[in-house]
Amino acid sequence: MLSVRLEQLEALQKDTLKMFAYRLFDHIESEYPEDFEKLGTDGRWELINTVLRTGKRLDILGRGSLVTLTELMLEFGIQFELSPDRSWAEAMLEHRRLPGAVRVQAIAGFLRSRTDGRRINKIAVNGH
Repeated sequence: MLSVRLEQLEALQKDTLKMFAYRLFDHIESEYPEDFEKLGTDGRWELINTVLRTGKRLDILGRGSLVTLTELMLEFGIQFELSPDRSWAEAMLEHRRLPGAVRVQAIAGFLRSRTDGRRINKIAVNGH
């Protein structure tokens, strides 16, 4: 019988989360190279930590959903602050009866269709 202590499980979860954070870092570099440069190392990690905290707070925990949330924050601002549909996006994020993946995909589809794929915001994290 295999026995896993709580401490071991927590360490494994932290390692998995850390690996995923590095994948997000790489994704930003490959898909958003201008923002990657503009943010600098500290800004990149601040963005990733914001995405992970927001995901946890809103029960958006799937890897694909967190990648999409990262992209939305890059495209429309950390809190969708420059989107004319900010209040709708915030309400959709808070709509807990829908799964996290559905909420994030609905926001992505709606906001991107409203802008015809044009970006609204050049992200600013910590004044970058």
